[in-house]
Amino acid sequence: MQPPLWYLRGEDGELKPAIGWTPEELEELAQIKLGLKQRDQLPRFNLQWMSAVGGVKGGHAELKIDVKVLVRDDNGVRIPLRLNEAVLREGIQYEGKGQQSLAYEEKGDGYVSFLRGGSGEVHRLTLNVLVPLSQVGNETRLKLSMPRTTSWEMKLKVPVAKAVAAVSEGATLLPPSSTPEGETEFAVLGNGSDLELSWRKQEDAAAETPTVLEAVGEVLARADGRSIDLEAKITVRGYGAPWDRFRIRLPKGAELTPASTAGYSLVPVPAEASAAESGRLVEVQLPKKASAAEEIRLAARIAYEAGTSAAPVELSGFEVLGAARQWGHIAVSAVGDWHVRFEADPHVRQVDTLPEWLRSEGLVAGFEYFRQPYSLVARVVPRETRTSVEPEYLVLVEANQVRLEAKLKYTVRGAKAFRLNLELPQWQLEEVGPDNLVNADGVGMDKKTGLLTVPLAQPSVGQMEVAVRASIPIAAGQSSLLVELPRPQAGSVGPAAVVVLPADNVELTPNAESTLGLLRQQVAPEIRRPQWQQSPLFYRVEGSKAVFAADFRVRSQEISAAVSSRIIVDRQQAQVEQSLAYTISYEPADRLTLEMAPALAASGRLQVFLKDQPLTLADTAPQSDAENRVPRVRKDVKLPPGCIGPCELTVRYKADVPKPSPDAGAIAHIPLVMPADGKISANTLWVTAAGGIRFQHREGPWRLWENGGMQASRGEGLRLSAADRADEVVLAMQFEDAGRSGSTVVNRAWVETWLVGGSRQDRAVFRFTSTQKTLEMLFPAGVHPLDVEVLLDGKPVSHRWTPDGKLLVGLSPRSDSEPRQLEVLYHFRDPRPGPGGLSVELPRLGQDVWVRRMYWQILLPGNEHLIVAPAGFTPEYRWTLDGGLFRREPVLDQAALEAWSGAQPAAPLPAGANRYLFSSLGQEARCKIRTTTRSLMVLTASGVALVVGLLLLYVPATRHPWALLSIALTLAGAALVYPGPALLAAQAASLGVVLTLLAGLLQRSMGRKRRPLAALDRGSSMLFEKESTQVQHRAMPAGDHLSTESAPAPVHAQVSDSHA
Repeated sequence: MQPPLWYLRGEDGELKPAIGWTPEELEELAQIKLGLKQRDQLPRFNLQWMSAVGGVKGGHAELKIDVKVLVRDDNGVRIPLRLNEAVLREGIQYEGKGQQSLAYEEKGDGYVSFLRGGSGEVHRLTLNVLVPLSQVGNETRLKLSMPRTTSWEMKLKVPVAKAVAAVSEGATLLPPSSTPEGETEFAVLGNGSDLELSWRKQEDAAAETPTVLEAVGEVLARADGRSIDLEAKITVRGYGAPWDRFRIRLPKGAELTPASTAGYSLVPVPAEASAAESGRLVEVQLPKKASAAEEIRLAARIAYEAGTSAAPVELSGFEVLGAARQWGHIAVSAVGDWHVRFEADPHVRQVDTLPEWLRSEGLVAGFEYFRQPYSLVARVVPRETRTSVEPEYLVLVEANQVRLEAKLKYTVRGAKAFRLNLELPQWQLEEVGPDNLVNADGVGMDKKTGLLTVPLAQPSVGQMEVAVRASIPIAAGQSSLLVELPRPQAGSVGPAAVVVLPADNVELTPNAESTLGLLRQQVAPEIRRPQWQQSPLFYRVEGSKAVFAADFRVRSQEISAAVSSRIIVDRQQAQVEQSLAYTISYEPADRLTLEMAPALAASGRLQVFLKDQPLTLADTAPQSDAENRVPRVRKDVKLPPGCIGPCELTVRYKADVPKPSPDAGAIAHIPLVMPADGKISANTLWVTAAGGIRFQHREGPWRLWENGGMQASRGEGLRLSAADRADEVVLAMQFEDAGRSGSTVVNRAWVETWLVGGSRQDRAVFRFTSTQKTLEMLFPAGVHPLDVEVLLDGKPVSHRWTPDGKLLVGLSPRSDSEPRQLEVLYHFRDPRPGPGGLSVELPRLGQDVWVRRMYWQILLPGNEHLIVAPAGFTPEYRWTLDGGLFRREPVLDQAALEAWSGAQPAAPLPAGANRYLFSSLGQEARCKIRTTTRSLMVLTASGVALVVGLLLLYVPATRHPWALLSIALTLAGAALVYPGPALLAAQAASLGVVLTLLAGLLQRSMGRKRRPLAALDRGSSMLFEKESTQVQHRAMPAGDHLSTESAPAPVHAQVSDSHA
């Protein structure tokens, strides 16, 4: 058996399943929501037990009363103890965790205890009281209003031997017991009812008991604007003699109306003179005398014209005449759009909980009364319509108008609403909805005030949502906006959420000075908006009037494209894949134009994709390049409607590669597709090749993008970039064959670079063994082939150049272990760069070459010195003291290097040149160094030393121990980290130190009198630079198995940088 399945309508109007609910449970939930039924709730406190123990002395009873209370509220509770007839003898005693105070309400609940303590705590109250006794004949009576406890117990000793007793209804009298003192002790049990205990001597006859009535009423009053209908249910209990009739006084101005009277009859009492003021009387007649409770139902009506000017009406009544105690509840409900206001006397209090019989639809308020007569005055007035609204505004700024999409979430309470009002200054109304809520035919708008009146399709109450669409035209050439937002008219207007969204072709700059009543927000409200490209502006309305101000400009369409191309080259063809990343701004585009070479357009190989969807190409008019006079072909690509923002096209095609000539390679012109629309923001190219193919880009707009080298590695390829459109890339390709396979091992390499005489010339010597038939060599940029001299094994050898600028030297067959020697000499036609940061590119052998050890020697003019050594090299010189100054002396002189590398002796080195020697394990392509002139170095270092010295002489604060310690630590740290430059700086600063000492002597000799320092005209020829770091010299490899030659011993160099 499956559980019942019900479908309920949710907040969004859709039906949603509710599984496992029965019809009775759903009905109960509905009644609770409508107020027809209340949830069962635990009371805030519970009087668990009460005991009263004492005896009779004279005309009163002395009792000790203990009460136990369970509290379920942390905020404090009011506990009516009643005991109205008792008189407190002394202060109340309290036991528990909390606070307690006692009060007495004469016309209310009697003694009232106010308790504040933890929820779930039990509190104990002890009271010592006196209760007066009454004498009726030979009977003595005790009457006490008991608290509404779950159960209570009383033990009372009376000074009568073997007395007999009687108790009122609701109490139980246990068998009495006699005490040794000749007294009788009565024990009485009860469960919340009041107690009346009477006793007498056993031999005395019982006195005639009068009839005492108690009345409990439940009155329901319904107001409908013309009358007030009253229904009363009165439960009458009698104590003492049986009874068969009693009288009830109706409310003032009420007339008895027919009602069911089964088991009794209602007889109107003839009107008296005072009936108009105090209410008519009705006599209730029972068919026979009764001693049990009787339930009487009456109905009455009070004629009453409701309204704001109507007089108040008294709702109290249904008093049982002569009843000793009367209490009950009265409920007031209103039918229709009426509201009831009340004024009550102290004998009435408003309550939340009512008996089940009084809970009805339209309930306004409930009351509890404690006595009769009481006063409850009511005034029936029209119910007010209380309206609150939470607005949401979406402001769409387009090129020719401002559109408003407003959502107004109303909540109507009280009387039903017939219409809604909204101020729309400036706006032209377009639509109000929805149709099932709004009477569209009755919508009206005052053109002068902009007040929009929205009549509802039917009077409504509760929650509703109204949608309003309006617009403001924008004149041509308008440069600013001043938009006043709608102002809903309601009792409570919440802060409106505002989203301002400019169209893609609108440039909107908010004007904070002119904007009024809008607070900028960072968090986006949940408002649906179009998917436009620009970022929206978020605001919250603060105040009654909100104005949005902004500078306004309409933009025309702009297109930019970033081109990223990838070319994979093999021996037959090149596979090209291009990514054309367009950015379409301000206005959407329906087509894009591509520009390409005519041969590519006619080949039929071109494919264009948009998100993996193929696109068709349409012909346009042919174009020609005015500068190169190369015809170009343009093709249009149709885009999906409304394409704006990022749009990426993928272009794929294949291009043929020319067949290479023997040993010389080939020059390939690979066409590229370029965007013809807009501007190019980036243009990059990545070229890779299959195995056995090496390439290099030639002339054209392309430049190396990264890595800084001319030769691309096989793994990474060649990365290029162009500043603008580039319709092709020219590649010089070289195809490897079997004759070029093998390897080359360079045991010793020596490169000598001359930067003397305003130009550069290099000498490179390689001692190697090889299994290759052809040896490849790469030269620095700027070397002309006619300026290169090549010697193989000491003899000139024929060679050839490849299109990409590489030198190929053929090797004759030899034994693999037989060493060979290649020596190359060349010079540069362009002048060398001046002192400063230099990037020196070195000659090197081609691929598949392993260099074991390499020396690089650089020669600089005598007045130029090296201050920063190249990275990746080890300095091969030592610091020596010569004439009181330190200088750098290479560990190998020119003759030793020529002997070590096997080079033929050359011309002596220039006199006075500064020589620096470095070594490395492996082949280095580029060396970065920094040089400076002697005069600049002396001027800088001496100037710094002089400034520091003068500060120490003339500024006392600099001679503070901490300042001196800081300077000393800084100099020591620099010397430890950079010992070579520190030594050079110290020597160059000697002139400044001398001048500082002279200044100190002058200051001391002239008694601290300030005089201008005479300029000292000293040349700097007496000083020279001493360079670089103290580095341990790397030992030569021991036991070179490919060569039996040994490295020469270090000798004193004939030329060093000491010549100045």
